[in-house]
Amino acid sequence: MFAAQAAATVTTNYDYYIEPRASEAKPFIVSRAIPADPALHDTLLTTLTTAVGPLGVRDVELHASADCFYSSQGRIDQNFADDNETLIADLQAQHPSLLTLEVRPDGPSFVTPLSGPPPPSPLPLTR
Repeated sequence: MFAAQAAATVTTNYDYYIEPRASEAKPFIVSRAIPADPALHDTLLTTLTTAVGPLGVRDVELHASADCFYSSQGRIDQNFADDNETLIADLQAQHPSLLTLEVRPDGPSFVTPLSGPPPPSPLPLTR
């Protein structure tokens, strides 16, 4: 699990896909980092660490959440015109401290680490 000190969003720029395309248009819009409330972040980190142990939680500087499941997450598939071949590299260039990208914000969420050591194995939460 991850507790982020800040978050950014990756949203599809639907205007990009309308022809004629503006030359400066990009397929995705990436927000600036939005800081978390420090007290809430610290409470979340402490609560998660208590619940699953220190090896099951990572404090990350920046997390991103994408608006759709495939294209905003860097799917590379010739059957879709996502224009996202450089998305992950672009995200890392714009936000060097970005460590995680949420895979599915509208359903069960999975977080993909973009760099650093592999995340710990998921541990079940108990009440």
